[in-house]
This record gives sequence, C-alpha cells and structure tokens, in this order.
Amino acid sequence: MWKVAPALILATALVACSGAAPDPQSIPVDRQIDNLAVSGGFRGALLVAKRGKVLLRKAYGPADEARGIPNRPDTRFRIGSITKQFVAAGILHIADRGALDLQDRVCRHLPDCPAGWQPIGTALVRMHEHPERNWDGETLAAEAGMSRSSFAQRFVELVGEPPSKYLTRWRMQVAARLLQTPGVKVAKIAEQVGYGSEAAFSRVFKRYTR
Repeated sequence: MWKVAPALILATALVACSGAAPDPQSIPVDRQIDNLAVSGGFRGALLVAKRGKVLLRKAYGPADEARGIPNRPDTRFRIGSITKQFVAAGILHIADRGALDLQDRVCRHLPDCPAGWQPIGTALVRMHEHPERNWDGETLAAEAGMSRSSFAQRFVELVGEPPSKYLTRWRMQVAARLLQTPGVKVAKIAEQVGYGSEAAFSRVFKRYTR
C-alpha cells in the first residue's frame, strides 16, 4: 500500500521557503527525517530548494512495505487534496506581490493553455460559485458561449464526465462541508446546493457518500 505522512508536504514547504541555505550535508531536517524514518514515523520524499537551486532531494522509508519497494525521490504519492492549501497560499503570496490578480483566468498565465479551457472554465466557475442554481446544458452552454452539443462534448473531453454529473458531485462536496457546521439544518443545506426538498437532497447525498 502506498502511504505518505501529512508532515511530508508541510516539511517540504517550510524547508523550501526557509531563508537559510545550509550545506546539504548538514541540514538538520535531513537528520530529523532520517530518525523518523528509522522509527517508522515517516515515509515519503523531501525536497529542499532555495531560489531555484535544489539543495537536497531524498526519499525515506518504503513505498510498498509488503513487496519491499523503497521510496524514491520521484515516487508518486496518492495525497488527494493535501496540496491544495499550499497552492492556495502560494497564489495569495504571488498576488500580494502584484504578480497576478485573483480574478485572472488560468490561461492568462499559461502560454500553452488549450483553447478549449477558456469557455469550459467559465462554466465550471459559474457552477462552483452558484451550486444552488438550476444549471442545465443549455444554460451552461450559454455561459460558455457555445452551442449545447459542442459544449456537452467538449466538457466531457476536458473534465471526464457530463456537466450534470459533475454538478451533482460538486454539490455533494459542498454539502458534506456544510454538514460539519454545528447547528445547520439539513433542509437549509439542501436549499443551498439546489434541492427543493430535504428528502430529494438526502436521496442523492446517500447515493454519493455510501
């Protein structure tokens, strides 16, 4: 089984952003991670860099303990959404320096951005901003400035599923977060994610979370 400790990303981010640049052979964090790896408290990969220069790139512990496969610096980890918070923090830092605007389209900063990203991206933003709206293929296609058939085909090509399925999955993710808020009633959450009744919402939510 592939595993990675949450501390991996945090350790990497803190070390990479550190102002100090000690010799790679004497970096304290390397010894600390070594000790953790020996005791079984950490397995993963570590990257230490400063101003584009890599100071340390090393892997620790097994990638697959059962088969005796060790981690490597280029091992791919199943880390889900752990990195989103660091990406968000990095974007905010760059925006604070005036290098980008938070309202910019991704394609403004990616020279090789596929042309199809622009209209589909607009539709995705609308769904994320207003999951409660009654989005259908025609309405989303209008937001993207495309015909309904072209939009539906292009959406599946880029996102991997139809707009209706993506919207439902997004609504359930929003609902799951809202359900963690103390005191919030299920009927209110149903309304916030586009369902006319608590019963209708509950049926869909159970199907997507079981």
